[in-house]
Amino acid sequence: MGFLRDDDYILLMDNPAVFPGWEHRGDRSLSQDDLLKLGDTGIKTTFCYLNWDAVEPRMGEYDWTLIEKVIAEARNAGMKVLVSVYTFPTRALPSEWYMNDMPEELENRPWRPLSIWNVDFCNYLDNFIRLLGSRYVSDSVNLFNSYNTFGESYFQATAEVISKDKDAIRTFRESTGDPGAVPQPSEINKYNCDPQTNDWLRKSLVDYMVGRNKAIIEVNGNNEVWHSAHYQLAKAGGGCARFYPNILDAYLETFPGVKVNGIQYTYWQHGLKYWEVINSDIDKYGIDMYAGAEYAKGIVQYTPKLIPSKLKGFIISPLGFHTDITELEPWMLDNIRNSHIAIANARAT
Repeated sequence: MGFLRDDDYILLMDNPAVFPGWEHRGDRSLSQDDLLKLGDTGIKTTFCYLNWDAVEPRMGEYDWTLIEKVIAEARNAGMKVLVSVYTFPTRALPSEWYMNDMPEELENRPWRPLSIWNVDFCNYLDNFIRLLGSRYVSDSVNLFNSYNTFGESYFQATAEVISKDKDAIRTFRESTGDPGAVPQPSEINKYNCDPQTNDWLRKSLVDYMVGRNKAIIEVNGNNEVWHSAHYQLAKAGGGCARFYPNILDAYLETFPGVKVNGIQYTYWQHGLKYWEVINSDIDKYGIDMYAGAEYAKGIVQYTPKLIPSKLKGFIISPLGFHTDITELEPWMLDNIRNSHIAIANARAT
């Protein structure tokens, strides 16, 4: 039995109280009353995207107020919670653990990435995972780690990012046996790595994702992982999204019998251009894949398309920070409720 129920067809993607980098859009998180109304539509599970910076504003000092509020309100609404290991990194860690890929005036922004090649950071993150697990993991709360620093897609290993990362350069030289070698990563949307850099990037990302999910599996107590990568970027060569098949293969090899759950935010919005490859991955890896539904507006249009597909269901973010809607409206609840009923009825036949 996995964490999600068999009839979890619509997952709720709530926003952090203040979305880092989008502070000007205000608080788009859902209230307790909103969650109760959404629970009545059939939603049983919500995501909590953890802003690590808010939890650990200073190294070793924690403020659990926000995460405990989210969990308590979800439970009061009868929902289970999937808590991200972190979506936005903390700025409290030693400076050498970060990748200095930003201009000086931007270095303190909350999306400044932590280095996947820094062993001390990886160990610290694993300890943070165990701390989160010891405090919150239960039958109604699990942790997940579907991606690295940059949202839906894997680490954007561009030349600008890696050129200033001493740990990246060190591990590349170790992998090549050349003390003077320098990695030559691709431009963001091109496959132009040299073979040595490509092999090193692939192994680096596989090792990182497997390592973090090993810790998560241990604290959750179930053999499940969450996977996400823009198929658009994977096909275009963007960042390291092209390595997602290698990561999925590694999950199946490293964690025998693992259940893979998938998030595909951009499935519908890109005109189903990746239907064939996504369906192929669903079959190959046994993924329960959930696709975005454009903040509850598109769910009416896309439900008839989802029903005959191999997707498990939708991800809904009613008050997304990209929209101008700041309050839960009755039409949203009607759309979600009707979609849930339609999918459930179709799955029952």
